[in-house]
Formats: sequence, structure tokens, C-alpha cells
Amino acid sequence: MPAGIVGHLWRALRHALGKILAWAGATFVVTALLVEVIAYLANGSAALGSPATHLAAVALGLAVGYAVGLLTLISETGTLLAHGATDLERTCVSAVERLERIKQPL
Repeated sequence: MPAGIVGHLWRALRHALGKILAWAGATFVVTALLVEVIAYLANGSAALGSPATHLAAVALGLAVGYAVGLLTLISETGTLLAHGATDLERTCVSAVERLERIKQPL
């Protein structure tokens, strides 16, 4: 494979991995904060909560963050496949046009 294709695939992979980690991390933080806020409001006191509440916040944050990360992975895979198919089509059309130009003088 030419270095251009490998470079393009590597950049796309890094971009997709960055999006997956960003969405999973952001969702983890938001979910954990929501659990802590709900526990604080339900407790009705100024206490921050028990260790069980913190563990539940982390567990739920990880689960939701992981799920969002997987959904982002599926979405990015579809996007990359669509871009790859478009690039392949463009390359094939260009190759056929070159062959037609070569064939005409004969």
C-alpha cells in the first residue's frame, strides 16, 4: 500500500479514537456528577455522601461512558467506511479515465 493511504488511515484512526475517548470521558463525568447530586438531594443534609454513593457514581459513570464510547466507535466505523468507499470510487473512476485516454490514440 502506498504511504499516503497508510497515513490517511492512521490519521482517521487517531481522530476516531480521540472522539471515542472524549465522549466516553465526558459522559463518565456527567453521569458521576448526576449520581452525586441526586444522592445529595435525596439525603437532605450537607454531607457529601457515603463511600457506597461514590462507588455507585463511579460504576454508573463507567457503564454509561463505556456504552457511549461503543456507540461512538460504531458511528465512526460507519463514517470511515463511507469515506473509504468514496475514495475507492474516486480512484477507480480516475483509473478508468486514464485507461480511456491511453486507449484512444490506438
